[in-house]
Amino acid sequence: MKAFIDKTFLLDNQTGIHMYHQYCENIPIADYHCRLSAGDIADNKTYENLTEFFIFNNPKRLQTIYTYHKKTPEAASSWSPYDYFAMYIQAIEHSIGSPEYVICHLELDYFFGYSGPVNTKTTEQIWEFCNRKLVYPHMCMQRILTDHHVHYLNVEEELCADLSAYETLKNSPLPETNVTPLVRFDFPDSLQLQALSSLGFTISSYHDYLDAIASRIQAFKSCGCVSLLFSMSFCHSYLQESHELNSQLMFDKLLNEQQLSPLEYAFLQKELLHYILILCRENDLVLMLDIPHDSLPQLAPLLCGQMDENSPKLLLYTDLEQLVKYTPNQQAMSTIFTNNNIQWQYPFPQTMRLLPKIPEMVQNQMLITNLSQCLCSASGAQDFSFLCHLDYYRRHLSNTLGNYIENGYYPKDFTFIETMLENICYHNVIDLFLDL
Repeated sequence: MKAFIDKTFLLDNQTGIHMYHQYCENIPIADYHCRLSAGDIADNKTYENLTEFFIFNNPKRLQTIYTYHKKTPEAASSWSPYDYFAMYIQAIEHSIGSPEYVICHLELDYFFGYSGPVNTKTTEQIWEFCNRKLVYPHMCMQRILTDHHVHYLNVEEELCADLSAYETLKNSPLPETNVTPLVRFDFPDSLQLQALSSLGFTISSYHDYLDAIASRIQAFKSCGCVSLLFSMSFCHSYLQESHELNSQLMFDKLLNEQQLSPLEYAFLQKELLHYILILCRENDLVLMLDIPHDSLPQLAPLLCGQMDENSPKLLLYTDLEQLVKYTPNQQAMSTIFTNNNIQWQYPFPQTMRLLPKIPEMVQNQMLITNLSQCLCSASGAQDFSFLCHLDYYRRHLSNTLGNYIENGYYPKDFTFIETMLENICYHNVIDLFLDL
């Protein structure tokens, strides 16, 4: 019987196996959106036990524990590190087939060389086996990054975050790894305004707020920042409504902690998007735009109207599978797909199996202009599971391309395919964010 985690894991065709092991497996790592702690990297953090390495910095695993065992974080506060790990194993062994079940096994094998079963019977064995490995010198943060050929990390930070760790990292012994801050811009709320005030900004008007944003982006830029993440969460039905609204009056409501109407919320987000586009252009930042899939057809004309040869590079996050369920504005969508300033993050990890289901117009534009130019999915991880997430993605990508080749969708041109895989997994990220 085939082993669970082996050299053919997630690879069910010979072409995919060849491409993964010959090309993808050895491509360096470039993760353009993660949530590792820059302070921990600068301090070269080590780990006392498996729970600290494997669970405490992973909110999804903590939530899995609390949900499965019907506990609140407060109720679990008396648990020992071993208790947390045992509770996680109890939950995960019932989730066979889920991505988390697979990633859990893959991570234990990837970092510790444990390829046995993960269940309640093996909990103590795994705990002791992995904890013995954690005392090795190579299990510190900087060595892990170096040993696994992590060349680029773009670390998400809040607008008002302490950036001192990035000054330390400029002089750190990490010759291969470039760590940059990714500034996350959120819609203003009382917490953000209080944080800006604590940094010395006086926010009494909308223009004061815009000036504070510009100043913070300058601080990020001085620490090596090359990108800004803006999540747009308004309902698409308000995107095309034309109303004369006053930004200052809406911002006054925010200062007084009053709730905005959906229309006011959508309008202010559009106003802020215009300003963010200007700041990204002036500071040469990549704008990473996270948008609801059902808003893209309506947002497309707005984006296209904003984009010209002087515009910042734009990376769109969206759910492609959901997007194709809507009828897009074909002209605007075609413009977005063929705009050299706009790039796409492919969804993780079901990327290419969706292509036959995508409407012909969109599919043709993607295949002609975007497939070899797209970026692999970023991990968004707060711990070292990001390495396994990216490996999981590369296996899926190799396997799906292998199936396409064996079924006649693509020619068996390995020279071309090798270049495509290297671009998707690495070079496109480096070219977009570091312009190397």
